[in-house]
Amino acid sequence: MKDRPGQRRATAAQAGLVALGGAFGAAARYGVEVALEGIGPWPWGTLVVNLAGSLALGWLLGYLGSMPDAARWRVLRLTLGPGFLGGFTTYSALAVEASTAVVYGLTGSGEPVAWVGLQLVYLVLSVAAGVVLACLGLLVGGRAGRARPARAEGRAGA
Repeated sequence: MKDRPGQRRATAAQAGLVALGGAFGAAARYGVEVALEGIGPWPWGTLVVNLAGSLALGWLLGYLGSMPDAARWRVLRLTLGPGFLGGFTTYSALAVEASTAVVYGLTGSGEPVAWVGLQLVYLVLSVAAGVVLACLGLLVGGRAGRARPARAEGRAGA
């Protein structure tokens, strides 16, 4: 496959940074899931990590993308964006938890769930709130990046 003009190829080091960030993000997600599992049958852990991750990714991309030297921050963006936050958030768990709750009931008893509407609310809330929080993160992060004092030309590498 040919590269498009201006397109960069990922290096093995960059892929390693994404993998390393992803490992830490997945471990953090597991920690949140464990911390919130006793709250009840609702999948709070997945909701929390997906919403927090949406806000954090929006902020990160808004912040780094708004700075004049954005290319300089590529390593940080790769490690934290698709790496840590990609490992932290989970669409697959959202889909499986909602499906399992509809099929087997919130309690896992095998009783058909009468709360299909509640599961739809969970899915819509997760996706819609995630988009709203990502937009908020982009706006706030962009403002923070633009408000960051610019370094003097001679000290850019310091």
